[in-house]
Amino acid sequence: MAYERLALVAEFFPDFDRWLRNSPRRSRYMDAAEEALQGVSPEAIGKACRKLLEGDLPRHQRLPFLVAQLAKQVESGKDAAKWRAISEGQATVRCRLCNDTGLVEILDPATVKERRETGKLIVPYTCVVLCTCPAGDRRAEISGALKLRRLRGNDITRDHQLSAREQYETLNRV
Repeated sequence: MAYERLALVAEFFPDFDRWLRNSPRRSRYMDAAEEALQGVSPEAIGKACRKLLEGDLPRHQRLPFLVAQLAKQVESGKDAAKWRAISEGQATVRCRLCNDTGLVEILDPATVKERRETGKLIVPYTCVVLCTCPAGDRRAEISGALKLRRLRGNDITRDHQLSAREQYETLNRV
């Protein structure tokens, strides 16, 4: 196995390079260290090494693993910056319905039914339900004790452009 990424780390830290050459369990350790560094670019490894050189150096055994962790953070920050540039600075979300929160505010179904049947203007209530997206699935796992129900097709989602009263007034037209 070629240890290209581990060699890159050793270039930044000569003491680590010497320690690595003299280590008795060298091949197994080097395999694990190279595997930890595998998913990141050499540029990110270089940035992570430079960042570590600014502070206190960790023990030699931990060094490549810490470099891998910092390099992954550098890569994720670069990806986030790339997406911000693509979206022209606007926040990007996967689900426009819940904005990736997993929760959707809707007009209370019992109140909507009452409004449609009687036509009376009653106090506009809202409630929260779980979204049908993956964020809603995660929210259901995390807050299982709340026993929130899922969003249904006949639910009327809360329109934050209109007041709740204005939304109820449009119900008779729906």
